[in-house]
Amino acid sequence: MISSTNLSLVEFPNLKSLKNIWKHPLIHESQKLNIKKYCDACIDGKVNVEYFMKYEYGRLQLKDATVFSSVAQWNAVRSTLFADTEYDIDIVGCHQNILLGICKGVVVCENLEYYCNNRSLIIDSIHIADIAITKFNELNQDNKTKKDFVKSLFTIIMYGGNIATWEKEFGITDDDYKLTPFVNDFIDEILMLADVVINLPQYKPIKTQVFKKEKTKRIKQIDYENANKKDKRKKDTVFDVDKFHVKSCKTLSIILQDIERLIILDAFAFLQVLHKVTITSYNYDGFQVLKSTFDTDLIPLLNKEIAKKWKYIEFIVKPFSPQLDMSVIPDELPVLTSVDFHFIDDYSFKKQYFEKFVSHIQNPSMFVVKDVNGDIISLMKENILCSAYKHFGYTIETVIGKKITSFISAWLADEEKLSFTKLVYEPPPLKPPSYFYNSWNGWKIDKTKYKKADTKIIYNHIRTMAGLSNTEEVYEYLLNWLAWCVKYPSMKTMVCLILYGSQRVGKSCLAENIMTKIMGKEKLMITGNIDKIFGKHSNLTGKHIVVLNEANGKETKGIHELIKDSISREVCQLELKGVDAVEVNDYANYILTTNNISSVDVPKGDSRFMPIHVGESLLGNHDYFIKLRSALDNDDVMGTFRDELLERDLIGWNACGNRPMTDLKKDMLEMSVSPYEEFLNWVYETCNEEFEKDELVKRSGGELYSMFKTFWAEVGRFGQPSSSTKFGVEFKQLKEVKCVRSSCGVKFTISKSAV
Repeated sequence: MISSTNLSLVEFPNLKSLKNIWKHPLIHESQKLNIKKYCDACIDGKVNVEYFMKYEYGRLQLKDATVFSSVAQWNAVRSTLFADTEYDIDIVGCHQNILLGICKGVVVCENLEYYCNNRSLIIDSIHIADIAITKFNELNQDNKTKKDFVKSLFTIIMYGGNIATWEKEFGITDDDYKLTPFVNDFIDEILMLADVVINLPQYKPIKTQVFKKEKTKRIKQIDYENANKKDKRKKDTVFDVDKFHVKSCKTLSIILQDIERLIILDAFAFLQVLHKVTITSYNYDGFQVLKSTFDTDLIPLLNKEIAKKWKYIEFIVKPFSPQLDMSVIPDELPVLTSVDFHFIDDYSFKKQYFEKFVSHIQNPSMFVVKDVNGDIISLMKENILCSAYKHFGYTIETVIGKKITSFISAWLADEEKLSFTKLVYEPPPLKPPSYFYNSWNGWKIDKTKYKKADTKIIYNHIRTMAGLSNTEEVYEYLLNWLAWCVKYPSMKTMVCLILYGSQRVGKSCLAENIMTKIMGKEKLMITGNIDKIFGKHSNLTGKHIVVLNEANGKETKGIHELIKDSISREVCQLELKGVDAVEVNDYANYILTTNNISSVDVPKGDSRFMPIHVGESLLGNHDYFIKLRSALDNDDVMGTFRDELLERDLIGWNACGNRPMTDLKKDMLEMSVSPYEEFLNWVYETCNEEFEKDELVKRSGGELYSMFKTFWAEVGRFGQPSSSTKFGVEFKQLKEVKCVRSSCGVKFTISKSAV
């Protein structure tokens, strides 16, 4: 015989899904421990679940609320664990139809009857904005439909709520929906029916119980409020029993839940006793059964049997909600969390899991905390580590039984913990010894799964970078420069690209998009602030490409020497909060984008810059950039392009020696010529006849300065010419010029050899 107050059932979850479901990214952290307890409770593929009556009337409740059984599970979780092996049996419009069975023939209930007979029509007539449904599902990691929204509205009304209650629950406003007049009529009728039903003689015991329970709850609440009043001068709240009342709908909900329980238990008796069906879980207004023991043809027989006692009740086989996509579960957990740590049993396995994310560095003493991809999250000293993981524990056996003790204390004292001599960053082809912790973790694209794809659009864009140079040589140089950065991450190119052109022509795409997608954001520094690159507190650790965007000339005068210094620098300081500074290798390559041709001086004999004039063919071409962005977001495209870069033959190629001469570089070289070098050439032309007679031309300081002022006026140089003193100091620095000071004044001798 089925008990009306106690129930014992056995659930049969999908073991494969149960083992891994807690790792699913959609499972909220607050649910993971409950799922763990459910896993622990699963023995031989079975979970025993006990239900009991907490009060004299109402629904059955879980005896152990911490066991995450079917009735407590999120729909998507329940579907994933049971949809393949079980049927979900449900009462159609349960509480509305129970209420109709009570009221029909006792009181007018035309709106309720209309709802019960035309629920689909009513749901269709109510408008809910798709964007509101999408927003709710995204915020709550749910998959509710318009039908769910509308059904919840009428359920809330049944329990004494209103439209405002519904709005709050779903985070919507009156702009998100449009109700029909029927809804307000339904609300009014339910309030009336509630007053009628709770006063029927057969439900007086339930009404009395609900009143006592709610009165006790209110007295406890008042006591708590009085005990925690901040202002003790205010009078304590007093409970007035004569004024205390319980909303009719509150009592009605308990009546309906009590009848619901009795209907479900009658269904259990029919199926279990008469038809040997294995019932696995109690879900309030429904239940689950093993498919192997249940024939769906039993549903009409069940409804016929239930109709003998309960009017308007109809059971159906309800489709499960969509299952979770188990293919997205990572092979390894992304980061170290206490919840995930709890899932592992003994010390050795906890240690193995912990050391996937934490390692000890001996000199200087610190601890590396990383994610599953090997990216360093933080560096910690011991006290910080202990504080961060003090709540991590493990079970040990003692003479008095099991005891939870500190894991982190045990691990720190463990002589066999994962430990390295020092922290280094050494990308290929460097191979540090195994006792060094190498923080190099590969390129971002290495951690993705991709297949071969068409990369034509990427090559087309790089070709546009050749722009007005428009030569195959420049195009190939760009590809080789990129390939070198990807193929030899520990070997600098020693050449800075200068991409000159108007804004919005795609100059920044080369690094910000293409190389970021390949290398990973953390491997690049992209900034418009020169101090972040060359300032006192700059940190280029682990950066393989450094981009200075839209250099303006004023800030970048003299940058040539800074870049030269950085290129030749082999190490830089890694200085993080709470950790002593350490030296790490510097592997930065440079790209400078600008729309100012004067942004950088390119001196004669330069070996550090590769200026490229980017054309304006893409300016304002929104369709092109949409297509390009789509390709850049495609792992297949970027993975294939990376592979093609690696396949380029770079044997014998040198970034400095193989630089093609571009028109832009010629212009920049000319612009970087000092006025004194220009004056020297002017002197050669002006004094050509003198040079033909003799290899030397001699002039006094005064004569030469007068010639310099004439030159200045002729060539149209801006501003005023240098003073005679500054002229003399600067001009004599040229290797073709010698200066002799005598009692007769300063004499300059200009050599013909440089003509």
